[in-house]
Amino acid sequence: MSKIIINHLGFGFINENDKTVFIPKSNTNGARSEDIVEYEIINSEDNIGNITNIVHSKDNYYIVSHIWKKQYVLKNLDTFVKKQIYIDISEFNFVIKDIIRINNKNEIIENLGQYYGIGRYAYLCKKYDINRFIPEEDFELNNIIDDRIDLTNLNVFTIDPTSSKDFDDAISVRKEQDKYILGIHIADVSYFIKPKSQLDMLARQKMNSTYLNGLTIHMLPSKLSNDICSLVPGQKRKTVSLEIEYNLAGELINYKIQRTHIISKKRYTYDQVRKQIDNNNMDSNISLLYNLINILYPNITTAYNLPCVHISLNDLKKATSIELEPYDMAHIMIEKCMIIANEIISNHLNKKNMIFPYRTHPAPSLEKLEKYRQSLNHSNNKMYQEISKIKSYSNAYYAIENDGHYGLDITKYCHFTSPIRRYIDIVIHRILLNEYTYTTEELKEICKLSNEKEVASFKAESELIEINKKELIKESNEELDMLILDVFRTGIKVQIIKYMLEHTIHISNLSKNRLLFDKDNKKLYNSEFDEEIKIGQIIKLGFITK
Repeated sequence: MSKIIINHLGFGFINENDKTVFIPKSNTNGARSEDIVEYEIINSEDNIGNITNIVHSKDNYYIVSHIWKKQYVLKNLDTFVKKQIYIDISEFNFVIKDIIRINNKNEIIENLGQYYGIGRYAYLCKKYDINRFIPEEDFELNNIIDDRIDLTNLNVFTIDPTSSKDFDDAISVRKEQDKYILGIHIADVSYFIKPKSQLDMLARQKMNSTYLNGLTIHMLPSKLSNDICSLVPGQKRKTVSLEIEYNLAGELINYKIQRTHIISKKRYTYDQVRKQIDNNNMDSNISLLYNLINILYPNITTAYNLPCVHISLNDLKKATSIELEPYDMAHIMIEKCMIIANEIISNHLNKKNMIFPYRTHPAPSLEKLEKYRQSLNHSNNKMYQEISKIKSYSNAYYAIENDGHYGLDITKYCHFTSPIRRYIDIVIHRILLNEYTYTTEELKEICKLSNEKEVASFKAESELIEINKKELIKESNEELDMLILDVFRTGIKVQIIKYMLEHTIHISNLSKNRLLFDKDNKKLYNSEFDEEIKIGQIIKLGFITK
């Protein structure tokens, strides 16, 4: 069984390990792009095949865009190929799921709603098999009074995006004579959700929250994620606290893990913290955290990070503007606290010989690593080098076998700090607190499903952001700054800086003059007119066409 890809001309291609099988249009036999098929080779010399069976047919989704010659024009949302058809629908800009022929009439299988509204979210959730709904009925929650350490006197605070409602981590920092004490307080979700309960089974099916721009699909009911478990200011909350002692040189002295009660005294947004740092006017919370992180990571303020992208939507969920937020110390301080906690918990469980899900990030292949090293010779542009580094990485995943975390340069790592939005973290809490003993097979299955759901959510989130970006670019008439990422004979690949979007531009759109390709130096040039286009350059173009 293999996946067939069909291009806009109707020709099919099946990529096997050592060859590509060509399927003529007349031999596709009803197969559509990305269907899973069985085939036979009818010409071994030229690798020409014939589809013999469609094992699984991929769903197709269309937007009803306009009428042309008395027929509705449908645009495939995956391939962007348009087709005309007679269908019984009276409105435009609706997302529909496939067309079937019944009694000589075209029938819509399912109308998902307005493309600039619920239809877009429904399409992405169906495409990536994301469960949008979780019952908000009253679930049976654990209300047993337990013995907890009272840390409500600590100056606990949160730092999160402005729009956040599910606060699953909070921080406290204090300095006592010759040491710092860093507290990382995580919502005690596992206290409320018992293994094998109805709520646990629902959370396990979803595995994680999905953050589509304009719509959050929570793993847990909002009663838990936004209220009972969320570490909102001024409310007493149940937490699992990791308190870490460092000497003034930043060396770890001791740590303790305990179930606690805390009260968050203040909620900061990243923007508020950024302004304090930029204006050198930090309050005691931010000042203590800032100083400690700089002791633990001496060169942290010089590191370059790609900016965060924020896209605003109107009431119809259509993109209206984009903002690039620097990934600066406001973000980095919280990121480092979470990394510290995850590493300590992983080492703690490992020393106890516990079997648990590691967060594994394998090293890049030698080929990717060499390609990255060579890319550094092309340009010293920081954005280009960071993008090249990220492209060299393999995907991180969950497994009960430890293979280290290459990207963080950590030998043992797990996810402990986000139990409101990740089921794996709930599992880690249960193992850590001896609440439940998982079998090896159970943990393998949890890791497998979590990896699948994580990839699905990431793809849906990324696709929607890309759609939003392209809509904004299409409506913009401005010239765009573009960072050249790669140069090849037929054109260039660029990063559109304002939109943080990769795009390929054909050589015919780059110059009125004939450009030659220098393969060794990865550049396009015309010596007569003193033109040169090379990696790392920033060019300005007023169009976005291939």
